[in-house]
Amino acid sequence: LRHAVRHGLDRVIYVAPFTTIIEQNADVFRRAFANLVKEGIPDPVIEHHSNLDERNETFRSRLAAENWDAPLVVTTSVQPYESLFACRPSRCRKLHRIARSVILLDEAQTLPVDLLEPTLRALRELTERYGSTVVFCTATQPAVLRRDGFPIGVEGVREIVPEPRALYEAMKRVRVDDLERVGDADLAKRLAEHEQVLCVVNTRSHARAIHESIRGEPGGFHLSASMCPEHRTQKLGEIRRRLASGAPCRVVSTQLIEAGVDIDFPVVFRSLAGIDSIAQAAGRCNRNGGLPGLGQVYVFRSEHVRSERYFADTTNCASQILPSFEDPLSLEAMERYFRLYYWEQSARWDAKRISDQFHLLQDLSLPFAFGYATAAQRYRLIEDEGRPVVVPWGARGRELCEELRASADSPDRRLLRSLQRFTVRVASRTWDQHVGRSIDLIGDRYPVLISPELNYSDELGLSLEASPSSFLNC
Repeated sequence: LRHAVRHGLDRVIYVAPFTTIIEQNADVFRRAFANLVKEGIPDPVIEHHSNLDERNETFRSRLAAENWDAPLVVTTSVQPYESLFACRPSRCRKLHRIARSVILLDEAQTLPVDLLEPTLRALRELTERYGSTVVFCTATQPAVLRRDGFPIGVEGVREIVPEPRALYEAMKRVRVDDLERVGDADLAKRLAEHEQVLCVVNTRSHARAIHESIRGEPGGFHLSASMCPEHRTQKLGEIRRRLASGAPCRVVSTQLIEAGVDIDFPVVFRSLAGIDSIAQAAGRCNRNGGLPGLGQVYVFRSEHVRSERYFADTTNCASQILPSFEDPLSLEAMERYFRLYYWEQSARWDAKRISDQFHLLQDLSLPFAFGYATAAQRYRLIEDEGRPVVVPWGARGRELCEELRASADSPDRRLLRSLQRFTVRVASRTWDQHVGRSIDLIGDRYPVLISPELNYSDELGLSLEASPSSFLNC
């Protein structure tokens, strides 16, 4: 914020890749900038994401979120990226606020390769013509700099920390060992050997299987997007308390725990994924540097090959890196990984041909005949976001669902916003199979789980009768 004020900029926009870390970071920001409230700036921090609790929302904060009218905006990647290519007023209402802003892109390496060129072009446009400053934040070295063989990269980038290698050495807190192929039974035995351990896998079905195999061990937890946000928040609180007290704590999670979730284990197991994802998992190991030595990270190849085909691109690149570097998290290993994943895939930089919608025409009478609608349709960070199911979990969830049934014809915005804290997304095919069976469409619009006692557990979250592959991965 000081940088923004000093350079005459209007606001800071903090962009995180996942909703799982939005509320955590927004609370930290509010504590840090509490003095601004004393100076007469109401609501210096606004959140714009789907998990906002209406108990913390006011009429002004809702309007400010839609219009990004605050010194610090906290949002997820979908909002700013897709809004830059949107063509509808509801999405474009905030765009003028991006000009003359500091845009902090947390976990910048999560940009999908198929959208890389149009995204980087949009960011360059903001910095060159609209007075914005873009900060790429990542645990790995930035992979988006312009260089030989990567002409779409951004130019004029400088390191905030002048000596990355010195920083890497100073922050080295883990050792990474490659276990190669490990079956579920062997993995369960290895997890049982550690009192406090985190295991991160790539799919919900794999997380369920591993959790089931260690259910008899004390302090077992499961985390995935099968659990509604309110449920996950409660579980993370329990996990942090056990870790702090030294109690047994064995957590099996999908990758949702990786990006910025403030949690600290002495040992982490990570199913093979991209090197950037392995680095994120390593960030949950010895996070606070409290161990006498290095924390231990184990990378293993899962037996769930078919269900993990979605991750084939990144895992194939990682498979080439692991045998070649003693430390796969080193700066050299990271550069080689991104060369394989980003720089050597030029045919995919704009796989949906979005940039083609913005060529200037030779006809001077209509030079700006841009394909805004086509670009908006093609630019999607998440291809299949799935379909929502509202879960009456806990006393608060049941109360909200009862309120929804009572006001099905015209539920107010407050109610709909609060229900998002109790929503789980499932694949569209699974959703279609269960509407009218396990899912009740209230008012023909709002899908609510009919029997949570049958289809939602405190350990695993939502479980509908469908093949594991039909669930969304995270």
